[in-house]
Amino acid sequence: MGREPRTLHLETLGGFRLRDAASGNEVTVVGRKAQALLTFLALHNGQRLPRERIAALLWGDMDDAHARGNLRLCLHGLRRNLGDFADILHADRNELSLDATRISVDVVAIRRGQEGHNPADWDQSLSRYRGPFLDGLITDSSGFDDWVRETREHFLGAAIDLHNRLLRLETGEARIRRARQLLDLDRLRENSHAALIQALAAHGEREAALRQYQLCRDLLKSELDVEPSEDLNRLIDSIGDNGNLPACWLVGRSLLEMSANFPATEWNINPDTAIAVMPFESFAKEDATAIFANVLADQLISALSRCRELYVVARVLSAAYIGGSTRNDTIARELGVRYLLTGSVHANAHTFLIIAQLVDTVSRTCIWSEKFSCYQAGTIAPYNETVRSITTCVDTQIKLAAWRGKRSDKQEHIEPTELARRAVGRLYDMTSQGNADAEKLVERALFEDPDCAMAHRVRGTVFVSRLAANEIPHDAISVEKALNLCRYAIELAPYDECAHWTLAFALAEAGRLEEALYACDAGMSLNPNNSLLLADKGDYLGALGRTKEAIETCGLALQLDPRYPVNYWWENSIASARFLRGEHAEALSLAKTVALKKPAHVRAGIVWAASAAASRNAKEAKQAVQHLAVVAPDLNLNNVMPDYTLALCEPKDAHKLMDCLALAGLKA
Repeated sequence: MGREPRTLHLETLGGFRLRDAASGNEVTVVGRKAQALLTFLALHNGQRLPRERIAALLWGDMDDAHARGNLRLCLHGLRRNLGDFADILHADRNELSLDATRISVDVVAIRRGQEGHNPADWDQSLSRYRGPFLDGLITDSSGFDDWVRETREHFLGAAIDLHNRLLRLETGEARIRRARQLLDLDRLRENSHAALIQALAAHGEREAALRQYQLCRDLLKSELDVEPSEDLNRLIDSIGDNGNLPACWLVGRSLLEMSANFPATEWNINPDTAIAVMPFESFAKEDATAIFANVLADQLISALSRCRELYVVARVLSAAYIGGSTRNDTIARELGVRYLLTGSVHANAHTFLIIAQLVDTVSRTCIWSEKFSCYQAGTIAPYNETVRSITTCVDTQIKLAAWRGKRSDKQEHIEPTELARRAVGRLYDMTSQGNADAEKLVERALFEDPDCAMAHRVRGTVFVSRLAANEIPHDAISVEKALNLCRYAIELAPYDECAHWTLAFALAEAGRLEEALYACDAGMSLNPNNSLLLADKGDYLGALGRTKEAIETCGLALQLDPRYPVNYWWENSIASARFLRGEHAEALSLAKTVALKKPAHVRAGIVWAASAAASRNAKEAKQAVQHLAVVAPDLNLNNVMPDYTLALCEPKDAHKLMDCLALAGLKA
């Protein structure tokens, strides 16, 4: 049995280097034209190329005869340099090629990384990018040098793309490191400076973000004689004096600057989603209760400011009303907000009782109120769960009010962002008509403003929702379109946590659940109090077979925001996880409740039928299948996954679901 033929590895990123793949020893190729010839053949992956084409590429300034003569001399020298590997070079009178099975090239890893879906593969591919393609190799042949320039730009763009993909998934210091690596690729690329500025700001490093902007401005001026773009300047203005404002917008001005007519409008702020957290009253004699009330208000301002669509008045302004008797509508008018979050803190021997209320000063009604209990500690503690729950509920209630809207959709002019909000409200109907209405609203918003970031995000949400509802074919073309729409929305608004949620939704529909988890985490790094991101993460964990985590995560989302309009979806995610864990009776009860409460939620009917069959409850199984026949007449065993429910990653889970549905009576 003969030995395997020896192979070569060619490195082109960061310069030319040829090595024996087995030993790692360098194989020296003398002469720039010889290196150029070998690289050009290697990147064509065994393709047979005409001699005339190569001669013209490398010696384009000569006549054909001299060019072909130089090519013959170059081939002779290259064979001599290759030594024992010379037989990988194939040549006849008319064509040249390399044996692609015996030479590997580093750029292939970059290509595979771009085609792959696993973030770990992206990172591995980037480890091969050590610098520009054929860095330092100039042949003085305009044709070949132009090819090198184009190829160099291509692989630089590929590396930038992979870094950007990972950047969207990383948070904190990891995101800052990634942004620095991205900037190292091309220090004159303004978008890379912006990515680092955003990463620093999101991590609370405001001064470093502003210094980076100054470095960028000086570099662009000295090297290119240009000023930073308006987009970058707006980003810096948003950071301003308020830290990490790309993710959270704090509104704060001197009271002397305020007028009586919603001064926030001068700042391009929507008063309908603006809120002031008023000082919480303390009904106890102890100083600890008053301190806790102040800390609670501060933490709520901080947490609410991370909600992308809310505008939160700075504490210095709302604090001016401590102990006063000013009417709520007067406070709201002076602060330029619609909503006031008020509350009180009561104490007994062991707990603080917190009563929180959300007041709509336009309708003069309390639209939400809840009680919360916290155990007292020896010192004032953050009480994170209470803060998270209040924040999540307030965010939801304000969004619901904005989505519902009181004006007719047929008005002559409605702001594009308002149209986008109303489209989201239609989506929560969870019906085909609701999806169709949402699509029309978002198309209208984009007609009014083609660059409206919120409208592009909602457009992606509408398309993925229709995909999940099986209203459009669940094929590769539709899935790719969904991903492209959602990626573009993140490009427009990388600090919109809802854009990351939409991308996670699309990735899950594509069966790329690990990436969907990354996208959820990226969104939650911007706003950890977004219950929708938390609940969907639980849904994806269940589909991955991590059912215990799924139940805990969805349960936390329900605890934080029990009034969210689609929390039945989260309840069914818990039911699905319980079914996979063998807790069939609990899964049956919960899934049936969801299916009857929200018939259009086909996934609940599927879990109901499967759980009933697993419980050997033929009567319930028959009822569930009859229910499915009404709400999803096209559903059958052949299209359950992924057309109607997420594809389960664990084979045993997928087999269990399909076997139980067949036992329930669902036909193929």
